[in-house]
Amino acid sequence: MTAHLAPTLDFDQARSAGPDPALFAAYEQALQRQIRAHWSAPTLPREAFCRLYIRQLPGGQVIATEVRPPCAFDAAAKRSLESAVLKAQPLAYEGFEALFSRSIVLTIRAGER
Repeated sequence: MTAHLAPTLDFDQARSAGPDPALFAAYEQALQRQIRAHWSAPTLPREAFCRLYIRQLPGGQVIATEVRPPCAFDAAAKRSLESAVLKAQPLAYEGFEALFSRSIVLTIRAGER
C-alpha cells in the first residue's frame, strides 16, 4: 500500500495561484517573522537568498528543516537558519488551518531583515 502524501506548499508558486492570495501572503509573513525573530544571521549580501524546506505537524511543531538549492548562504548561515526554524516553533498555524501543509518551502532573502 502506498501512502498518499500531501503536496508541498511552495510559497513562491502558491502566492499568485492560490484561491486566497491575501491569506497566503499573511501566512508567509507570519512564518517569515517567526523565523527571522530567532535568526542571528551573519552578514550576507543583500541579494542572497535560500530555499528553506520545512516538515511540520498540525499545530506548527517542526519535524525537520533543511536548506535546499538554490542557496547563496555559506555553511554557517545555513546552519543558523535551520536552527532559527527549530527555535521558532510552534510555527504559525491558528488562522491558517485552511492552508496548512505538512511540507512547506519558503524563500528567505538576506536583504529582508
